[in-house]
Amino acid sequence: MTIQYAALRADDYQRMPWKNSLGSTCEVYREPSLVGDFLWRVSLADVRVNSAFSPFPGLRRVIGTLEGAGMRLNVDGAWTGPLVQYDPFIFSGDSAVESELLDGPIRDFNLIYSPRLCAARLQWLDVARPQTFCTQAETLLVLAVGRAEVAGGEFTLSLNHLDSALLRNEGAELARIQLKPGSSEESRCCVIEINPCSH
Repeated sequence: MTIQYAALRADDYQRMPWKNSLGSTCEVYREPSLVGDFLWRVSLADVRVNSAFSPFPGLRRVIGTLEGAGMRLNVDGAWTGPLVQYDPFIFSGDSAVESELLDGPIRDFNLIYSPRLCAARLQWLDVARPQTFCTQAETLLVLAVGRAEVAGGEFTLSLNHLDSALLRNEGAELARIQLKPGSSEESRCCVIEINPCSH
């Protein structure tokens, strides 16, 4: 089993203002695709006011609040319940979506991917105590809230707040991944597993 690994540092994320100037996005990682702009993308967004979402036709979205009181969404005319910290919500990129902030600005976390070309799994893990899981995903992205360590086989990556680890599992064999707290403070990790769809 061979795992290729790289640390993605928050200071290096590309920040892009929204076209409507009502917020900005930091792109954590984008997987290129021959069809469309990307196969999948992970980003952070700073949302200051209630606003409409940009459409992403043909894609699927998973969103959640990282910082702030949270929000709720109007998706195709129907309101969700409150989306508070680490509470992921899944919806179609084809939907008409508007956000309503619950109590002031937030920072949210976004996964956008093509369900025709890949399968995705997203979960939040509390790593105040070490966690271990097994996966056969071809690609993993682990984003740290607080400080954390990601280890597997012969490598260990130390992540600061909002840094990420990008792991490539060659051959998609069963891999054992360990997540450890990097300090005594709160430490959570968002683990995203990506596999290509079989056709």
